[in-house]
Amino acid sequence: KKPLAVIINRAGQPESADTEKALKAFCETEHLPILAALPFDRQAAEAYARGEHPMAVSPRWKERFKNAAERLTALTATGGSHD
Repeated sequence: KKPLAVIINRAGQPESADTEKALKAFCETEHLPILAALPFDRQAAEAYARGEHPMAVSPRWKERFKNAAERLTALTATGGSHD
């Protein structure tokens, strides 16, 4: 058994709402924790296109990645696993 989790990229987009809903339902059914749901952010996309990490241009992104890392660390520390 190995720890397994999900990070949803470009969350909250109206055109992919059905897909996101299905993904969340799948994760719930399969007992897969969602570590983060990262929204589309033009500022972050532009930074990435320039070769910069979104964390370097926005405190919000730094906090999002920090929270995801903390959740992942907690998951692995408690032996969270998936078949």
